[in-house]
Amino acid sequence: PKLVADAFAGPVKVVGEGPVNGDDLSFDFDATVQGLPPLQANVTKVGGELFAGVLGTDYRVALPRPAVAAIVPARLPSMLLTWIATPRIVGREDVDDRTAVHVNATIDSQRVLDDLAPLLASVAGVQLGASDRTLLGNALTTKTIDVWIGVDDLVPRRVAVELDYRGGVRRLQAVRRARLTFTLVFTKIGDPVTITAPDTTNVLDLDRLRSLASR
Repeated sequence: PKLVADAFAGPVKVVGEGPVNGDDLSFDFDATVQGLPPLQANVTKVGGELFAGVLGTDYRVALPRPAVAAIVPARLPSMLLTWIATPRIVGREDVDDRTAVHVNATIDSQRVLDDLAPLLASVAGVQLGASDRTLLGNALTTKTIDVWIGVDDLVPRRVAVELDYRGGVRRLQAVRRARLTFTLVFTKIGDPVTITAPDTTNVLDLDRLRSLASR
């Protein structure tokens, strides 16, 4: 959609943090989009429902329960590890005052797309068939992942990913080139946390939102 393409024509930076407790999470973040004022928002998943908070207003996101259930934050570290192909050990480094082994690797792009395709379908309405995934995998040029794994507990402490997309996939024709880089840092692992649902009756209909964005 042109509206989305225009919004993401420049760099988008998202920085945030929040607790994860099994299937539940609460993530507060600041998003910076070129040409727009900074946006503060929150995403919360709790009790089998998904919520979004934007500009001080909370909404329950209208998604099918199976789609919400497929979002399991606690599995994120292990899922990211499955993206690794041809790893090499860089050395040992300190992360959050713990010794970790730094591993650098290329990314198995097809595994990434298998993991992300259900999310793209449910949230963005983008359906990627097998041929689309092959084309998109071939269109990913830079594909690197760095993982720092704790020596004492073998738990990932930091993950950094870099992907470059050179375009050419018809279902994503509005996106000609793109670069995605993100770093996740896991701290206070094992500490107890309580996540509560926002008190709201507002509903965010993603189908309607996608319809407006496509105009």
